[in-house]
Amino acid sequence: MKNAESYSFKDEYIKLLKLIPSFDHLTMVPIHTEITHGNTIQRPDRSIMVIDWDEVRTGPAVLDLGVGLINHLVTDTHTIREAEARAYFQAYFAIMSMSEEDKEYIFWAAIYWALLWIQWFKDEQIPRLNKVKWALENKNKITGLYK
Repeated sequence: MKNAESYSFKDEYIKLLKLIPSFDHLTMVPIHTEITHGNTIQRPDRSIMVIDWDEVRTGPAVLDLGVGLINHLVTDTHTIREAEARAYFQAYFAIMSMSEEDKEYIFWAAIYWALLWIQWFKDEQIPRLNKVKWALENKNKITGLYK
């Protein structure tokens, strides 16, 4: 809400924020908060290692799963990187189980992160807001990547 004060689209931003349900009742686990391509490296044995643990905290697992869903796996032209998204979720669920109830919140965690990240893209705020609106209109396509 604090970020909204500086946006020309303040009212629309707040309206979108209010769509996001509470995550407080979901399963809490240690979370990285930014599991993205830039924070992983591949070892010689082809296994993947997550790096940059300076923001680790306890929170709902859906936050880790949502961080890259819209920000990285949906392009600026609103194309879904479907193969990458499916691989990401399959790999995660192969080692970590998640209740179907918790999975229902992954999309909303992605909306949360996409709205939050608008603040760091001063010259791209409107396109990023439009990406969030596109994601809301295409929720079924996006949630189909991990259900």
